[in-house]
Amino acid sequence: MAGDGRPRGFSVVYTMAFALAVAAICSVFVASSVIFLRPLQAENQRLDRMRNVVAAAGIHEGSTSPSNAMVQSVFSTKIRPIVVDLQTGETHDEIDPLTYDQRRAATDSELGRAAPENDSRIRRIPRYGAVFLIVEEARTVGVVLPVHGTGLW
Repeated sequence: MAGDGRPRGFSVVYTMAFALAVAAICSVFVASSVIFLRPLQAENQRLDRMRNVVAAAGIHEGSTSPSNAMVQSVFSTKIRPIVVDLQTGETHDEIDPLTYDQRRAATDSELGRAAPENDSRIRRIPRYGAVFLIVEEARTVGVVLPVHGTGLW
């Protein structure tokens, strides 16, 4: 306690400078983690898409929660991913089906277009769609088509 009865403490300037320094250090840590984890997040998104396609195709080889290696193995041997122009039916090899986002593409001026008049209030649709062909012995035996929407309700 100071001689005048007030508790002894730090000045307002010191307190503000300390809080600012802590905030700056924390923001550097957060920004660094975002930058360094971005490739890992992208790879996990690819694996998640593969896992969903393999599960939708029903070819997860008896495992209810297959490992990443098993998913990649099954996907590379039994699934042929392609991107198709939805108006012409032509395939486009320059677009990666595992990273292509049809929802985002629909809103993009180059990858989407205005939808024709419809009762479902869909305003824009993508130009391209991802298609996953299920292949056995060089023969297509099934197709997985990603869909999105609000569901039944």
